[in-house]
Parts: sequence; C-alpha cells; structure tokens
Amino acid sequence: AGSQIRYTTNGSKPTASSGSIYTRPLPIAPETGGNTRGTRRVRAIAVHASAALMPVATHTYIFINGAQGPQTDGVVGQSRFLSSIKDHPVYGPLMDDGLNALPAISIIKPSGIGSSEGETSIELISNDGSEPGFQIDCGIKLVGGASTGSPKNNFRCYFRSQYGAPKLRYPLFANHPYTEGGSEIFDVIQLRSASHDNFFWMGQTNHPPSPFRDADALYIRNRFTWDVEMLMGHLSLHGRWAHCYLNGVYHGIYQIHERPMHHYLDKYLGGDPEDYHYTNSSRSGSDHGGGDSWSTAWNQVKSAASAGGQQSKDWINWRSLADNQLLYFYFGNDWDWTSNHNWMAAGPKDPGVGGWRFYSWDVDVSMYNVNEHNLGRNTPNGVFPAMMNHEEFRVYFRDRIYKHCFHDGVLRANGLRDAFDYRVDELWTAIIPESARWQPGSTHSAPWDRDGEWQVEIDYMRNTFFPGRTAVLLDQLRAQGWYPVDAPEFTPHGGAVNAGFSPIINAPSGRIYVTTDGSDPRLPGGAVNPVAQAYNGSSTTTTAIARSTDWKYLDDGSDQGIAWRLPAFNDADWAEGPAELGYGDSDEQTVVSFGPNSGDKHMTTYFRRKFTVPDASEVSAIFMELKRDDGAVVYLNGTEAWRSNMPGGAINSETPALEGQRSPGEHAWYTKNDASVALLVDGENTLAVEVHQILGSSSDLTFDFSLGLTLPTNPSQLTVNETTVLNARVLQGGQWSPLNAVAYTIGDPADDTNLAVTEFSYRPSTPSVTEDPGDIYSRVDFEFVELRNISNAPIHLNEVRFTDGITFDFHLNPLIGLDPGENVLLVEHRDAFLARYPGVSPSVIAGEYNGNLSNDGERIEILGANDAVIRSFTYNDRAPWPEAADGDGYSLELIDPLTNPDHDVAVNWRASHGVHGTPDGIWTALTFLGWRALNFTTAELADPLISGPDADIDQDGRSNFFEFALGTAPDDYINRNMLPEGGIVEDGGVFYLSLTYTEWSGASGVTYAVQRSDDLANWMTGPGFVLEVGAPIDNGDGTRT
Repeated sequence: AGSQIRYTTNGSKPTASSGSIYTRPLPIAPETGGNTRGTRRVRAIAVHASAALMPVATHTYIFINGAQGPQTDGVVGQSRFLSSIKDHPVYGPLMDDGLNALPAISIIKPSGIGSSEGETSIELISNDGSEPGFQIDCGIKLVGGASTGSPKNNFRCYFRSQYGAPKLRYPLFANHPYTEGGSEIFDVIQLRSASHDNFFWMGQTNHPPSPFRDADALYIRNRFTWDVEMLMGHLSLHGRWAHCYLNGVYHGIYQIHERPMHHYLDKYLGGDPEDYHYTNSSRSGSDHGGGDSWSTAWNQVKSAASAGGQQSKDWINWRSLADNQLLYFYFGNDWDWTSNHNWMAAGPKDPGVGGWRFYSWDVDVSMYNVNEHNLGRNTPNGVFPAMMNHEEFRVYFRDRIYKHCFHDGVLRANGLRDAFDYRVDELWTAIIPESARWQPGSTHSAPWDRDGEWQVEIDYMRNTFFPGRTAVLLDQLRAQGWYPVDAPEFTPHGGAVNAGFSPIINAPSGRIYVTTDGSDPRLPGGAVNPVAQAYNGSSTTTTAIARSTDWKYLDDGSDQGIAWRLPAFNDADWAEGPAELGYGDSDEQTVVSFGPNSGDKHMTTYFRRKFTVPDASEVSAIFMELKRDDGAVVYLNGTEAWRSNMPGGAINSETPALEGQRSPGEHAWYTKNDASVALLVDGENTLAVEVHQILGSSSDLTFDFSLGLTLPTNPSQLTVNETTVLNARVLQGGQWSPLNAVAYTIGDPADDTNLAVTEFSYRPSTPSVTEDPGDIYSRVDFEFVELRNISNAPIHLNEVRFTDGITFDFHLNPLIGLDPGENVLLVEHRDAFLARYPGVSPSVIAGEYNGNLSNDGERIEILGANDAVIRSFTYNDRAPWPEAADGDGYSLELIDPLTNPDHDVAVNWRASHGVHGTPDGIWTALTFLGWRALNFTTAELADPLISGPDADIDQDGRSNFFEFALGTAPDDYINRNMLPEGGIVEDGGVFYLSLTYTEWSGASGVTYAVQRSDDLANWMTGPGFVLEVGAPIDNGDGTRT
C-alpha cells in the first residue's frame, strides 16, 4: 500500500524518478519500428520510500503476425529479415510457422552485451502454452573464442543474489529428450548461437578449407554430440532450442544448455559445488579461494594418468575418458580439437569418489567428412595418451570400442540416424526465420537455405557419414594399434534358446576363452582366468566371389526397375566379362559402354553374379569388398545389403551418386563385414550390383567386388541348459581382444505376472561397532531390495531395469536367470551389506544400484521388455504403511507374494520378522537383551515401563517379550497376520478346536508351548492334552507355521 508504480514500454529500466506513472490498465500493442516490430517490452517498478529493494518486473509480448498486419506490426515484418528468404515463394509463407515452432527467449539489456558481466532480464516464453515460462534478472556476458567475431554471439547467464534470485528454479529441460532426472536448479545456463556451426563459418564456402571437405552448417552438431554422450550412458549436458529476441529484435535460433562446471556436478552427483573443480581445455577453471584451484586437482589427474593402476581409477573415470575420446574419434574433429582446445573436464577435488569426467565442447567443426582421421592427438592435455601407455586401460578401451561400434552399439553403422533425425526435425521449420535473419558471406548457391545447403549436409550425414564412418574408424583404430585383435563372435549373438543349445563361437585366429559366471576371462595383469574354458573356435573365410572374376553386365542405359535384382531374373542376354569392369582409367579388363554421348553418359550400369553356399546355417559372417566409382547399391538374393555413396530412399536408373570420386577414393576397396547372414540360402545365391555416376559427364566408371563367407572350423561343445551370460575374449600373440558378452535366455522374460519385489529396506538401523569397526559406513549403505520369481517356471531378467527411485539395469548381469521361488538382491553398498548379513551368499547379489531409497517414501518403477511396466508403486513411512521400517531396523516385506498382491497397497506389506529383515531368507538371531538394545534408546532401556519384558508401548496387546518372540517391532501397532488364529480342524473323522501360530526362529532362548484349559484357571500342556496336527510349514523367512 502506498506504492507508486512506474513503467516503460520500450525495454528501458524504470526507476523511482523515471518512467510513466501507472494509473489505469495498460493496453498492449506491438511496436511498429523496423527492427523491433511485433514486440512490446513492458518493465515496471513499485516505488515506496521505505522499500529496501525495488525489483523491476519485466514482460515481453511477441506478436508474430501483428495486430494490424504482419508487415505493419508483426515480427515477420522486422527489417532485419533478408528479402531473399522473407520474400521467397516457398519460405516466405512459412516465416510465421517458423517463428511459432519454438519457444522464445527474450533478453533485455539496452546497453548491449559485452565481454564483462552485466545485469539483464531474461524470459522464457512458451510458443504453445505447454509451460508457464519464467522471467528472472541475472548477469549476462558474451562468451566464445574465435566465434566472438560473429554478429550472432554466444551468451552466458549467471544467477546471483546481487541481481535478484540466487538461482534459476525451473524445469527447464522437462519433457525434452534424454532429460529424465535433469536438474531444475541452475547457477549458470549457456545460450549457444551454434558458433561456427552456422552461417558464420561452416555455412561459408571452403570451410573447412582445402584439403578438408567443403562442408556446410548443420546448426545441431554440439547438441547432437551431447545427445550421443547420453545415449552412450553418460551424464552430459541437457539442452533445448528457442528463438532469441535481443532487446525486441529477432536474433535467431539459440540452444539453451548446461555447462559442466563445479555447480553443475553438485546437482547430479550430490554434495556442494566446492567439492568439485572443472577446467575448460586445461586453460582455465574453477577457483574456490585459499589455493583450492582447478589446476591443483588437474595436476593430480595428470599424475594419475601417468601412474596408471588404482591411482588412475581414483582420479579418472575410465568409462567417461574412454567413451569421450572414442566419440571425438568417431565424429572426426581434426580441425580445432587439440591438447588445450575444445574440450572440458570436471570432477571431485579428492580421489576415490568417482573420478574426473570428460565432456565434448565446441565440436562445431566435426562430423563433416566420413574419412577424417584425428587419432593420436595429445588430448585432453596428454591424459588419454598417458593412459594408453598402460595395458589395463588399453584393453578397457578396446572393450568400449566393441561395445559401441558392433551389434546394437550406439556408434554402429547407421546407429545414430534416428537421434540425428529427431534434432533435424525439431528445427525443420524454425530454420527458416534463422536463415532469413542471417546469411553467410559466400555460399554454394545464394541464398543459403533449408532445402538447399542445409539439406545437402543432412543428406551427407544420412547417406554417407552414418553408413560409412564406423568401418572407417575401425580401420583407423586398427592401424593405430589400438584395436589389434577382433573379439570372438557368437552365432547367434545371444537371445532366447531351448535347454541344450550349443552356440557357435569363432574367431579368425587365436585361442578363445569363455566364462559363464560373470567373470572376465582375462585377469588383471593379463593372465587367463582359471575358471575360463578354452576353445579353438577358429574359423576360415571361404571366397565365394573373388576379385577380378567374371560378371554379367548390362550397359545399355535402360531402367531395369527391381526385377533384375532377384535370383529368378533371366540375365542370359547380358554381356559377360572379368573385373575390373568400367571405362576411362585404362586399367579395366572389361570396358563397358557409356552410350553414344560422352557428355551425357549412362547414369547406371548393372552387374550380376551367382555363387553357391552348401549350408547357409553354418555361415557366421559375410565379408564384402567393393571398388566403385562413383556410387553403388548391392543386393543379396534380391534384398539390399549395402549402399555406398548413394542417397537414401528409392533408387532408379537416373539417381546420381552422392559424391564424385577422385584418387585415391576411386581406386579404394570399401569393406563391409556386418551384412546379415540371414540373406543367404542353401544352394545357389545371387549377388546384384548397380553402379551410379555422379554426373552424365563423369570421365570414368569402376566396378569390382569380392565376397567372403566365414565358417567355424571347430564348433564349440559349450551347452546352455539355463539362462547364462557368456563372457569371451580371444588371446592372440599375447594380445587380448575386446570382451564380447552375450546372454542366452531360457524361460519367459520377467513381467508383472512373474516378478515381485518381496522385500526392501529403505531406512536401515545405524551400524553397530561389529558391523562397522572402522566407522566408514552410514545407515544408507545397508539398504537392499529383494526380487523373486513368483511363477512356477524359470524366468529371465535380461531386459529388467529400475528407472525410478533407484536405477539398475540387469542387462547381461550373470544373475538374470531365476528359477521358481528364487531370489536376487540389489544392494546400496556390497561390503556394508555383507558385514551386516554374513549369512547371505554373495552369489545372490546382482550388484549395487545407483541412488538410494528415500526415507520419506517414493515411487519405485521397474520396466521390462519393450518398456512394459513390471512394477510401479509408491511406499510411505507413515500409516497405513508399517512404521517400524522407518529407521527401527525393520524392512518392508510383501505379504503372500505368490498371490501377486498389488505393491501399491499398504495393507499388502508388513514390517519384517526381526531386526534387519530377512534378505534371501536369512535372518539375524538375537537374545531378548540384544533385541532390546536395537529397539530402544539408552534412556528407554533404563525405564522398564518402556523397555521391560511386560511393557507394551504401542498398546497393541502384545508385551515386549511377546513382540520379541514373534519377531515384530515393539512400537509399530501395524503387524498383520501375526497373532495366533483359532479354528476347527478334522483329523481321523474327529473335529478339534485348533490354534495356528507362527514361531520366529530369530528369537534365541524362546520356547513355544500350547496350553489347554477347561476352566481358564488350570492350564495343561503335553501330548495328553494337546495334539500337533500336520508338519510345521517353513515360510522361508525365518518363521514357521
């Protein structure tokens, strides 16, 4: 009350003495000025003489098509848009759709943004009403190295209390890809303009300059790289797109994303920002004061890399380093990725707590040439080369190569196509106003546009880079000596089988070692694991089609459609001759015709050859070699098996190749070793190839081909009788191959009918001195979760994973097979768990999960095959859920699991029998004194009215000693199905009154006796008075009924 409101409508900041005085509702109309047309920036301040702070409220209004008309007061009419796109017959009508395709970021800083941090207002404005958006005052500055010369700069926003709110609190990345578990609290965000991956550099002709491929802008290279890091299983940088308005002027597409700094890691790894350091390319980084600088920790990282061994594991996250470098090699940044440039790293300042992680950064000039080679660089700052001096890490790196580049690996041929297309589709319409706002100084065909240069670069990625890069990279890794031995292969590569199945295991040479217990066939140091089984497993490659052999060919320029690819096609009238076939190079054995016009040669020439396979089921791999100029498509028995230097989609006789071939490419042999063996048939097979030119005026054509078939020479005698994970390596000439792990499953996959969570401990009791003599554990370390097969048949968990509450993936875990009634355990900390439960066999522990179970209750989700929900339930630490599980040392146990009760219903759970629960049916036996010590505080132990044997503090009618004997908690009145039950039974035709009760085996020193009385005064027991009917039933949890 008593405040005066002052406001402005042009983005300037009102003060106590400037700005209009608010007296009535303010109509909002868009501006009509050329640069800011279609926007209105309203800022207001409440002025009061006694106010200590007078924050400014800011709101930007955006009228894409205006109020009076698009060109009069709409954003589409802003004068900064270039007529070449704005007035284009295709793009002009799509300008408004493009501007509405993304949310908006509005930055208001009338004085401009410089390299020094200054106050600004930033808003996120939803384009479709799907989110509330935000406005916050913060610090902002211009950032970037060479890209600062661009008129479209990168910005960094700092949220500090000096500007207002000390942090941005907003679900910025919710409902965006790869953002589950993303932070909603931010100290810093980055606004990335695409830097060099836009009009400013990659969009210019001859960038990168010769001899590099003249590539083009994609706008998504950085965002896509971080996506791939997450697909590879790593914590990486979340991000999303927005249209940016700078002081009301449309400024183009920006990516809003995180930055891997110390106050990024604390959001995801826990602790405080001061627990971590980061460095940008070992040139700069965090400084917490008092000598606590990034450089001190980074020097430890470098020393650890040189030392290797456990020291390197204490300071370096091996998985992060290996995969980060592999990804840099795959994307092939050989332009500006160096020892001290374009990478980031961050990690704890102390050893032994996870190690430093490595992040891609500024990868604008990458993934532009399928043949680029950037191996052997001294990145990052010598750490990777130093680690590669150690055999253990070299073998580990091979394992990561195999994991990501073979079979269903992320970096397999075409493995990234869907993820790439998703990001392209996000910008498909939004790129239009971006290209209307910014154009390169030189381009291949002005204007630079979506359907021209952008589409050409997209097509290159889809049709050349993704299909071919993996094979090129593997050849480079072999030549570097980093991938000296190929992994052994299984046929089939895992899957569902019947008991008694024997897989084929083969390798070109060397000795294969296989384990079935989850261990590595190779011991640390390089010795053979004594439990590994040895197999010859050698294979031979039979040449089915040799180089320089005869081919049928058709060179008349006709369009043969698709029939010519099929085995039944009659090629009797086609000409025949030995390869190399072609024209123009003077090295052909057979010269084919290009037609009557040398300036308009036939675009396509067809080739066919038949070969014989006696038994297709014995073939474990196909190896193809192709020499082609310019492009080719290969068909095996009518099905496409390989596309090389050809565009995607349908192919006809006039389809040109993607790129012209020059030496050495026109004389190179291209290889493919992952064609499906399922395409082969017993007996006669047909190989058909169509070779395409890039232009009708192309000077030459080249074709030759070979086909090899791999067959095992000594099939293994390994037999699979139960769900089994096989780990295999080849040892050849003292070198170990990568690890190949496969799972052969017997039985149904786990689902909501056969797998139950039968017990879990979310808030264990604090450790005793016996359990933790070194005082190194906390109570959370003793958490566990028990799963059980509740069906009457074997099941497997190979596709089971916890996705909410805690995270754990059973894929290729040695304990994925469960027989009926069998349990498997997940634990928070293996050593702590075994210290408390020494009777539990380590062989039932599948592993340690990530995260921990909430003390206050939370949602637990378990997914199975095809992401089907197996279990989704929310437990709680308050009634009607048993409260004894909340810190008193008891676990939660599912009542009667075989009935498959609803896990989400509290009455289906009980507090465990006995303190610490009964994981895998193992319980802790206690005397009454020991039981009292665990259930009562020191003060309570001194008061017999609370802790004495006859006390009943929860007023449930059972004394403390009775609770002890039953294995229940003394202060939890929710104890279900525990009291003795009366009834009537029949035995030998005679009916008796009965009493059924449960004995708890964990109550040491307790004896149970049933007494009978006819007058409630005199009680009798023994065979003459009480008859036991039937045998006791073992309940598998320390009780018997």
